[in-house]
Amino acid sequence: MPNFDLQSVASPTELAHRVAADWLETVRVAAQAGRRQFVALSGGRIAGTFLAVAARRARSAGVSFRHVEFFWGDERCVPADSADSNFKLAKENLFDPLGVATSQLHPLCCDDDGQSTAARLTAELQRLAEMNASGLPVFDLVFLGMGEDAHVASLFPEEPESERGLPDIYRPVTAAKP
Repeated sequence: MPNFDLQSVASPTELAHRVAADWLETVRVAAQAGRRQFVALSGGRIAGTFLAVAARRARSAGVSFRHVEFFWGDERCVPADSADSNFKLAKENLFDPLGVATSQLHPLCCDDDGQSTAARLTAELQRLAEMNASGLPVFDLVFLGMGEDAHVASLFPEEPESERGLPDIYRPVTAAKP
């Protein structure tokens, strides 16, 4: 049976602060234990606030992210500098302010159809992360939101079942923003 703690917050800003504080504690504990933390980020309106809050809190508390490997659980197949890039959002709000090394960043940014990018990132993730019995990567944290069109983790409500059921770890998403 899953173990969870359902909490209510009064605003998106309060949510960003609470989640940032909790995340920084897990980063600190993992670093003290000498182990890397694998995190998958997403984007959206609250993500920018959350990442900026996490960066400010990490700087003021002296929390280092040098043991964190960053991947994405929701990203469109767009170039890294696109306004629609969740990587760009994280770079501007978290990575640049904290000086996170590019070797820790594993973005799903592409200038092509995304197939070669998806294959490269799948191999990279399989090389770096622990894999479970089903051959899927194990993440310490996966941050997700819900898009206006009700998509989560790049799974779109109107997608054909044949696409949703693919076993791919990464697959290029070219869905238009609502």
